[in-house]
Amino acid sequence: MANYEGTPVNGTDIPLWIKVSLFEPIFKQIEPQFHQTKDFKVKRALSAGENYVTIMLRVEAEIELKDRSSKSITLMLKTANNNEMFREMMKNHNIFDVEAKMYREVVPELEEMYKNVDCSKSNEGHELYHERMCEKLNGRTDELYNTAMLDLNEFNVLNHGDCWSNNFMFKHDDTGKIKETFLVDYQIPRYGIPAQDLYYFLLSSTKYELKIKYFDYFIKYYHTELLKNLKLLNYSKKIPTLSDIHISLHKHLTHKSNMVNDQETTAIAYDIPSWIKVSLFEPVFKEIESKFHQTKNFQAKRALSAGENYATIMLRIEAEIELKDGSSKSITLMLKTAHDSEMFRQMMKTNNIFDVEATMYRDIVPELEQMYKDVGVEVRFGAKSYLLTTDQPYILLEDLKPEGFENVNRLEGLDMEHTHAVLKKLAQWHAASANRVALKGPYDKSICEGFVKEETREMAKTMFGSMYKVHLDCVKSYDGHELYYERMCEQLDGRTDELYNAAKLDLNEFNVLNHGDCWSNNVMFKHDDTGKIKETFLVDYQIPRYGTPAQDLYYFLLSSTKYELKIKYFDYFIKYYHNELLKNLKLLNYSRKIPTLKDIHISLHKHHPWGLSTVIGVMAAVLLDPNENANIENFIGEDDAGMKLKIQMYSNARYRKHSELILPWLYNRGAI
Repeated sequence: MANYEGTPVNGTDIPLWIKVSLFEPIFKQIEPQFHQTKDFKVKRALSAGENYVTIMLRVEAEIELKDRSSKSITLMLKTANNNEMFREMMKNHNIFDVEAKMYREVVPELEEMYKNVDCSKSNEGHELYHERMCEKLNGRTDELYNTAMLDLNEFNVLNHGDCWSNNFMFKHDDTGKIKETFLVDYQIPRYGIPAQDLYYFLLSSTKYELKIKYFDYFIKYYHTELLKNLKLLNYSKKIPTLSDIHISLHKHLTHKSNMVNDQETTAIAYDIPSWIKVSLFEPVFKEIESKFHQTKNFQAKRALSAGENYATIMLRIEAEIELKDGSSKSITLMLKTAHDSEMFRQMMKTNNIFDVEATMYRDIVPELEQMYKDVGVEVRFGAKSYLLTTDQPYILLEDLKPEGFENVNRLEGLDMEHTHAVLKKLAQWHAASANRVALKGPYDKSICEGFVKEETREMAKTMFGSMYKVHLDCVKSYDGHELYYERMCEQLDGRTDELYNAAKLDLNEFNVLNHGDCWSNNVMFKHDDTGKIKETFLVDYQIPRYGTPAQDLYYFLLSSTKYELKIKYFDYFIKYYHNELLKNLKLLNYSRKIPTLKDIHISLHKHHPWGLSTVIGVMAAVLLDPNENANIENFIGEDDAGMKLKIQMYSNARYRKHSELILPWLYNRGAI
């Protein structure tokens, strides 16, 4: 119909590019007698939680044929979220190109093989009863696929790669018996052992009563069907026995005694990127231990639980190496990298945090430490870093835990002694970073702007907009909100601009290279036998920013100190910081004007948007109980899962208690 031509379909999660005219060639392909479209609707096909990265839509059309009769057509459309950030992520991740190739080339090619042997695609179920208990499930879920790689000596297949219940569709007859089974979502196929698909499907999607009790039976059933089809297709290579399949399943489980014999074992545990291979790390082992001979055991596993780190993956690399004299030595390292998907790699590359942090660890941190050595004082700011020969985004550091370093519980917050230690370290860092500019001039732009830079302003408005709105909705339930709620409503639309404007560099002020992400999980402490702090290290130098120290001071003090301290002792902490700053600037023979305590307080007032930004941002993450949904997608996302996480962050009792203390304080300081 003419009035449909070119009309976009609007609605929740419905991309604007979807128009009826785009689909009419498909309608003609489906129905040669097509005349015109009478009705056209697009709506969500799946509810929240049924699909994560992409949007699944149902396209419903009523068409008129040339004989004036009508016909209904329904189609399923998978597309990217109608959001520029997600579209770019998906484009770079290439899942649509991959899946298109699977549907247009690989799937028809495999179906054609069966047509050529006149095989019906409808399988009759085996009636033979077989029950065999699985005696032991060796290893936790997140360790199931810890060491696996392509072995051409094994039987290999093109794994579906995402074989769980929502990626199957069944057709039943009138009695409820299954007539046909289809796989969908061919977006992350992987060539390798079938153990990947078998573990993935059986452990994720079968009934509780079946998944372990009948595991071996299911493997037997699978092998019987595999054997039948390989023979049907006249497969010319060695056909795997049932024993071969079981050996493969066990071989690719996590074993604490798993030996790395081929030197190229790839860790593919949950969240373990596929590029991690022992051969990549052996030059580092040789750097650490000059008598290195070979690697006996190698493991990569998650170092932090959900909610302890958002954007990146923190892994602990554990290796047992053999020395030239035949003795053994254990080595542990910390590896930070991007999530093993193009989506996350592109997101991180856009923000350039790996290049920035590499520069910080390899150039800036040693340079600032050297300034103190030059005046006869030993100051260390963090862990030693190492280099890998790879193009992958990474930061590789010594593991501080074996040296006795640990974090303080973020939910409890830092006490007076630990707050002093952090402020002392920040003052040392700030003093050296300011002195470096006085001696050598400005830092490279790449490490000066952090996440608040002009080119990210519009993206930030979109990304933080929903966060601000959910926060404001929750504020209405806080005790005493009447004092500041109306003012917060007035500020809502301009809040991001206010932060960006306040973040602009003022060369007339005292400026430092802010750490940029100074909260409790990014500080590690070493204690003596009595519990007294011996050393404090900062970690995660990924978003430094040159500007007012007010940024680090608000960020740390409001996010990470104990409830009883953070407002009552705020001015005292600023005084303590200033004393330490003054001491270190004088020690380093700083040649420019040294800021007074009054200057620091003026800067805190002038740049007050860092305060409210901290309360709505990092403080909410710090005070949230461990939560499997606490990840970067949900933190910045606007879907149901994202909204649910934000509501949890802003409505839980701990966050509410802190906010009811801080928000009136910010209001009374003119920061709201």
